[in-house]
Amino acid sequence: MKVIVLTRGDLPNTLGMFFRTDNLYIGFSFYYFKGIARIRVHVKPLIRLKAKLKELTGRSIGISMEARIVKLSQTIHGWVNYYQPADMLKQCQTIDKWLRHRLRMCYWKQWKKIRARNENLVLLGVSVSKAWEFANTKKGY
Repeated sequence: MKVIVLTRGDLPNTLGMFFRTDNLYIGFSFYYFKGIARIRVHVKPLIRLKAKLKELTGRSIGISMEARIVKLSQTIHGWVNYYQPADMLKQCQTIDKWLRHRLRMCYWKQWKKIRARNENLVLLGVSVSKAWEFANTKKGY
């Protein structure tokens, strides 16, 4: 039996294929941070997740907001549980910010008339004058 002993200098040459940023291994990528190898989510799964979320939050999809939120919750929980070992705090914050914007867009599309927008904004706690100002805008979605 032959034993291979790796020294510190041999490590990057031996495992270099795993620590390149463009390498995809079951959805993960590897990087060095302060001399320690770390795991992160590769770019391709992030793009696929964003495409799936965009499909679920489209303005013209004909499902209720409750059903939409349930599907989004299932998708996000499954994705986060799979990629749990990876460092992905910043990516999750960015996707969360973008997803909240998409959900606001869906609600705004659902409240088609100025009167509905005004009433719903007042119910959410916006002052009457500001609700009327926001509801009466012509900027679209």
